[in-house]
Amino acid sequence: MTGQWPTPQMQMAWQGMQAGQPPMGAMGYQIPTMGMPYQSPMAPGPMQAPQQQVQMLQQQAQMLQQQLEQINAQIEQLQQSGQ
Repeated sequence: MTGQWPTPQMQMAWQGMQAGQPPMGAMGYQIPTMGMPYQSPMAPGPMQAPQQQVQMLQQQAQMLQQQLEQINAQIEQLQQSGQ
């Protein structure tokens, strides 16, 4: 299919889905999927082992890095189209 989505947010979501990335919710937060249970780090519950905390923080950092790369790519694309 060809064409443009009516909003930049939908365009980014579509491009992300085509690239195999998990869906994003409002404000760019990842939507939990059935295969990837999500628990907020601020949620009450049993304390996690330090090793689990490190792994969770590494995953969060990777997700944020991917989002930053997407934002930078969109900025670059907008700057190139404006010239």
